[in-house]
Amino acid sequence: MKQKRGILGGTFDPIHQGHLTLAQVALTQGQLDQILWIPDGDAPHKAQKRRSPYVDRCSMVEQAIAPYPHFHLEIPPAHPTPHYSIHTFQHLQATYPPSEWYWIVGFDTFQTLPRWYQRHQLIPALQWLVAPRPPLPCHLQPIIEQLHDQGINI
Repeated sequence: MKQKRGILGGTFDPIHQGHLTLAQVALTQGQLDQILWIPDGDAPHKAQKRRSPYVDRCSMVEQAIAPYPHFHLEIPPAHPTPHYSIHTFQHLQATYPPSEWYWIVGFDTFQTLPRWYQRHQLIPALQWLVAPRPPLPCHLQPIIEQLHDQGINI
C-alpha cells in the first residue's frame, strides 16, 4: 500500500508555531502518513538575504519536530546550485517508493507555481495542499487557470 507523504519545504529561519500548525492540519485533513520537512538551501526564486547557516536551520527543525512521530527531517543530497524543487521531488521519489505525494504550500507560494522550473513535470505528479495566508484573500482559480493555459492540469 502506498504511503501518503507530505512535503513541507521552507527556509525555517526560524521554524515557528505557524509551521507546526500548518503541518498538523495538513497531516490530519490530508490524512497523511508522514510529513517530510525540507529546509531550503539557496532557493533560486528567493531574494538572497542573510540567513542562519543551513546546518543550524536543520537542527532547529529537528528539535521542533521531535515530539511529532509523523514528522521527519529530510536533507536531500547536495546538488550544484541552483537547486530546484523538481530535484528534491525526484530524490524523494527514489528514496520513498511507493508513495502518494502531497506538496504543502502557503497561498503566497502557490501563486508562484506558474514560474517554477520544470513545472510541467512537477505539478501534475502530486497533489497540492494550499494553506491560506491571512490577510491575503485566497483565490486559487486564477492561478489554476494560468497553469491550464500553460498546459498543466492541477
